[in-house]
Amino acid sequence: MDTMKLGEICKISRGFNYARSEVCKEKFNYYSAPQIGYKNVDEEGSFEESEEMILIRKETADRYWVKRNDIILPPTTKSPPRAKGIASYLPDEEELKKLIYSQNVVFIRLEENAPITSLELITLLNTKKIQKSLLEKVYTDSEIKSISLEKLKNFEIPILSDRQKKILTRYIEIDKKFHQAKRTLEEEFWEEDF
Repeated sequence: MDTMKLGEICKISRGFNYARSEVCKEKFNYYSAPQIGYKNVDEEGSFEESEEMILIRKETADRYWVKRNDIILPPTTKSPPRAKGIASYLPDEEELKKLIYSQNVVFIRLEENAPITSLELITLLNTKKIQKSLLEKVYTDSEIKSISLEKLKNFEIPILSDRQKKILTRYIEIDKKFHQAKRTLEEEFWEEDF
């Protein structure tokens, strides 16, 4: 099967490491923004921002804004890593620009001409085979495994045939309906008085 490297179709970066940022008295050169970490995002791509604010230079902020359809991975893990997506139904770009990725995230942003969609890539990354391969090839060999950006950029994913794309699209449709039904059930359940 033909493959492509993630770094060929995506921008890959760590979140903003505010511990390393310079302290500057000229506060007007900074934004103060809420942060988004891996644990702030749920499986459906919704999130709650952290109450802790990040102080970030205006000239570097553009590299760390949260964007719809981004894919995130945990920078460290003990188990096979699960990719999460920033859902497309979230606020528009201007509203999301208020949010910064914290150091507790590695984010993947597809290039405009990528031959795969964000949902397709998330689904692929969360297959057992690729999760196992990520853990073995991209994360360091230690008790708490840390992600290597260089290895992630060189990580190969399969180029899907038309038949495989159709199967993947069908799976995504079914998965979406499942999550919608689950959300509706939970809303109905919590509306009941006890």
